[in-house]
Amino acid sequence: MKSQKNKVIIASFIYCLLLSFVFTGVATAQVSTTQTGAGENVGVIKLAIDKINKGDFAAASDLISTTHGKKANELRSVLEDIEKLAQERKSAKKEKYSEKLKEYEELKQKGEPKDPNDIDEAFAAIVSVREYATKEQKEALLNEDFVKATVQRSLELSIEHEQKGEWIKAYTSSYFWLSVIYKENKQYKSHSDGLTEKAIIKSSLQDTPCETAIERHEGILPSMFIRTIKALDFGYVSVVDYSEMAIKAIQRCEQLGEVLLFSDEKMAYKVSQEQVFAWNARLRKIKERIGTSVTGISNKDFIGIFEEILNILPDTLKISKEVVISQIAGACLKTLDPYTNLVWPWDVKEFQKNMTQKFSGIGIEISKASGDLTVNSLLPDTPAYNSGLDAEDVIVAVEGEATKDMSIHCAVSKITGPSGTDVTLTIRSKDQEQTKEITITRATIDVPTIRGWQRSSNGKWKYMLDAESGIGYLRITGFTDNTARLMKEAVVSLERQGLSGLIVDLRNNPGGYLQTAADIVDMFVDEGTIVSTRPRWGFRDVHKAHNKATLKMPLAVLINGSSASASEIVSGALQDEVYKRATIVGTRSYGKGSVQQIIPVP
Repeated sequence: MKSQKNKVIIASFIYCLLLSFVFTGVATAQVSTTQTGAGENVGVIKLAIDKINKGDFAAASDLISTTHGKKANELRSVLEDIEKLAQERKSAKKEKYSEKLKEYEELKQKGEPKDPNDIDEAFAAIVSVREYATKEQKEALLNEDFVKATVQRSLELSIEHEQKGEWIKAYTSSYFWLSVIYKENKQYKSHSDGLTEKAIIKSSLQDTPCETAIERHEGILPSMFIRTIKALDFGYVSVVDYSEMAIKAIQRCEQLGEVLLFSDEKMAYKVSQEQVFAWNARLRKIKERIGTSVTGISNKDFIGIFEEILNILPDTLKISKEVVISQIAGACLKTLDPYTNLVWPWDVKEFQKNMTQKFSGIGIEISKASGDLTVNSLLPDTPAYNSGLDAEDVIVAVEGEATKDMSIHCAVSKITGPSGTDVTLTIRSKDQEQTKEITITRATIDVPTIRGWQRSSNGKWKYMLDAESGIGYLRITGFTDNTARLMKEAVVSLERQGLSGLIVDLRNNPGGYLQTAADIVDMFVDEGTIVSTRPRWGFRDVHKAHNKATLKMPLAVLINGSSASASEIVSGALQDEVYKRATIVGTRSYGKGSVQQIIPVP
């Protein structure tokens, strides 16, 4: 009941923001003295609304106390709800802290953790207490002997796992938790990154039911990486540090050798200790040469180092050069930013599917959060929607092959396929032990990026949130080439229903096409610059509004920490001082501030 009440309060707050646009839109230059009712000062209410929009609720409350009337009472009610919500959250946090601290103290009575399960349980309890603790309480918690003993034992376990080449276990048993608890510790962060990198290297060298390691690296050529490096020298936003890139490339090659020393039956490549020693010795010579360079490493020098590393392969590791190219590229591009990547031939189709939200399959969203391959939801008007599948069904097998040890990527590749072909799934419904087989014919699926707040009985999205007040709600999940068109269609539908205010939800939207973001902003603003990008060389690329602002209704935009890239362009432009077109509600967004360009590397 409490969470439902909070939703009502938040909804009323957003509704208040939408009303503020209606109210300020009709105000005149004389608002400071105009009265809307007995004792009600329009100018004071306008200032109070402005304070609410900026999150300064105390100032708004002080202002509104000097005036009376219908609108003043509405604002007072909203501010009271906000204050109640703040107090409820504070009280709930305190209550939760006491609850988690009690669980933690009970766990301490069992003694210091010894085995992995005990350590996981202890760390989980520590993290739970820390989540609800004040700054002082956190410091006191981390200084406890029980916490220090847990950390020490986890580090000992991690060393044991690393000595066996068990990188994932070393990470999950210790460094995952340490990175969460000690976020400022650079040593933990660095070691954690190293373990995850080795785990990624190992997985890239292993065969899976869906692909072999050789297939995964098929089509990779040295020229692709060289052309990428040359493109960076001209097209990257800042000057590239090729010395750092070269060092990271060699470090990744050393990690590759370390991982290969622990080859298992699933790995496609096996090497001897002597080969790895020879490989590392040659890499050290290259690293020493880089370290003694007075002038630094140029683009041309770096390409020479890359080719030299490939040339020593036949005399040392004797593995596929495609593997080494892939690892070097991953390490080098990581020195630039989190978004610059090379999409290798094997992954091009998946990349295009993510960008366009269009693929050939059956129309389901799946996960393995619980360990089982589970259907999260079904897209309306798709083969899966009409097949008898339901949300929470477990997919036990695909074409008779068990999914228990299958990765999500592997499962997706098996379920999707050419339009018009069949796929047979073995399904177990929720709370049932018996399984059944369902054969579904694949089709082209176009995932809608515009969603409403609820589905109707026929599977269509409902966009009108409050019919009485005319408040609409649109959730944008990504910015593809047809998002702007779909949004316009949804708004037209809302206008037929009496739309008077709109909530646009960009929470958890990772972005997409820049042009699509500009087109959506263009629907709401009349003219002016929406966004501009500045390359290191050449002219700015400016996206402008072109008097297309056909949507004049009040607007509130929801964002959170996972609203990134194009989402930030839309929300940032709409709240910009130039336009003041929307009020932003939520938490600080991701903070990307850069735009990618897709460069073909044939």
